[in-house]
Amino acid sequence: MNMPRLTKQQRMAALEMAAQARRERGARGEREPLDEWPDGPPEGDEEATKRWNAATRQWHQKHVGPLED
Repeated sequence: MNMPRLTKQQRMAALEMAAQARRERGARGEREPLDEWPDGPPEGDEEATKRWNAATRQWHQKHVGPLED
């Protein structure tokens, strides 16, 4: 099933809405769990890696669905 392509104007409007929502969340102090390290946790930091893995699991369950162990 082919999805219709968005026009440049529709893409720009969607990007602006996403940016505005991100700014509003930032103003309210809300953050996604993975915002702390967008490129992953620092190498060698075990505590950061544990928090990263927990945040990744939470994000996946919220946005994609349950994980199987």
